[in-house]
Amino acid sequence: MRRLLVLVISVALILLAAPAGAKRADKPPRPPAGLVDLSIEADLWAVNTAGDTISYTFTVTNRSNDELTDVAVRAGLADLDETILDETITLVGGETRSIERPYEVKPTDMGLPELVNTLTVTVGDLEETATATTPVWATDACVWEATGVEGVFRLATIQTEYQPCRWTADQGYWTLIVTPTRTKPSSVQVTVRDHYPGNWCVAPVDPNTYPETGELIEPSGVLNQRIRGEVTVPVYFPGSGTCLAGGAGGVTMPVGTPGDYYLVAMGDIELTMTQGWAG
Repeated sequence: MRRLLVLVISVALILLAAPAGAKRADKPPRPPAGLVDLSIEADLWAVNTAGDTISYTFTVTNRSNDELTDVAVRAGLADLDETILDETITLVGGETRSIERPYEVKPTDMGLPELVNTLTVTVGDLEETATATTPVWATDACVWEATGVEGVFRLATIQTEYQPCRWTADQGYWTLIVTPTRTKPSSVQVTVRDHYPGNWCVAPVDPNTYPETGELIEPSGVLNQRIRGEVTVPVYFPGSGTCLAGGAGGVTMPVGTPGDYYLVAMGDIELTMTQGWAG
């Protein structure tokens, strides 16, 4: 009993002798929340077809004044078990690091309503995430039927609502002939873009000088009006795959798959096409 009492007193004295505020040294302190800022951006507004390439930009910022080591940066499409980025980096105080990675859309991706890419940044016990969501707007191929005239083809399906079909075409001029099927003036819409949404495939007077001169064949790339008789609409497909007129607000938009273009034909019309400028 006397030994036990001495042991208890000894332990108590040891605890009292420990410096005030002493911490356990077997685990590093948790990094504060908000230590890093992160973002993820996708350049395409929507995916139209397998083969489209989305360019992702991942950005991480060290908000502290201290160097951060062993910063794990990972990103992927969880629903598809696709890893797009997996790196460990060091960031000095205040540093911002941007990393770009492409992702080519697969045929199996087209069955999803959207592609969700999640960026995860881990520093010690701290974990932060950000996501980028790209809608999947599956687009069928345009069906062109022979007309009996060599090199001239007719669009099989004229849409009743704004829904593009995918037109795979070679570089150069193409001519669309829009013919109303009613005797009265008919409201017609024919548009050609390099993506959906995307840039207008207008036809320049001289592709070697456009867009410096800005001269276009009129109307070209876009027809949205009431017509009574046949109208010729030339379009131009550049070798880069990016059509010449910008999209919304005149801003040039990214292109998913060079060589694929998107045609909308609406109204009581017949639409035929031939390669080359027939004007």
